[in-house]
Amino acid sequence: MKSSQRNGGFTLIELLVVIAIIAILAAMLFPVYAQAKMAAKKASSISQTKQVILASMMYLNDYDDRFHAIRQIIPQTPPKWAFGSQDMLHPYVKSWEIFKDPGDAIQHNDCDASFGHALSYSWTHHRSDDTNRVFGVHAYNHPTWTQAQMRTSLSQGEVGNPAATINMYPMWFGGSVSEGYAYYRWYTIEIGGKNTAGNAGLPVWPNAWSIAWCSNPAWSTTMSIGAFSGQVVWGFADGHVASMRRERVMDQTWDVTAGADANNIGKKNLLHYSDVYK
Repeated sequence: MKSSQRNGGFTLIELLVVIAIIAILAAMLFPVYAQAKMAAKKASSISQTKQVILASMMYLNDYDDRFHAIRQIIPQTPPKWAFGSQDMLHPYVKSWEIFKDPGDAIQHNDCDASFGHALSYSWTHHRSDDTNRVFGVHAYNHPTWTQAQMRTSLSQGEVGNPAATINMYPMWFGGSVSEGYAYYRWYTIEIGGKNTAGNAGLPVWPNAWSIAWCSNPAWSTTMSIGAFSGQVVWGFADGHVASMRRERVMDQTWDVTAGADANNIGKKNLLHYSDVYK
């Protein structure tokens, strides 16, 4: 009587079992890999944010304790068309790449043949005539304004509690380029999650506004507050950096009515320069 002998190959069922096991392991490992990759980008983002915020502190020391502007009106040679915060801070970092956040994967463009370098970081806007909605630290100056209309940023002494005041945030927007400047939100409340009507403000990545930017050729881009799994890396007016969710930054019951400052006394707002709201 012959004994049955098995050859060295796998049966179809055995191969299917092996493939199923590999698929299960891959399904378990891919999210772990994605999380590790996200964590590495976030760590790099924290490091770069720290370098940029420290550059702003060095600028502060060199300019009589006054923060830099979002944009200044200084004549430029084309193709450069604006003098922005990156130009004021570049001498302190010696690198254009430092202004591009590792998580910012959107395309950048300023609608012509070149754009210089991508910019991922912006600064909170300050105006003294609308402090319930525009309550940041940094001035913006428009090229059509007269000299009398020009504004200055706050000094560090005018910021009530620098360690509790956010003045830098990641704004991932395709139009922010070094030939121009890092775009910003006029109303600071939009960074905190509200708009002037009390509705939702600037979205947090991966949510974003879609914006038609260039007309010839037609090109659209997106705008959002940069984030890693909902965590935003914020820069503070004393030079430190912290990662936190946007909803922890500003009380969402904030009264957005112009001139309603008194209605918000006692409410938390880390974007506001006044220590009354800490």
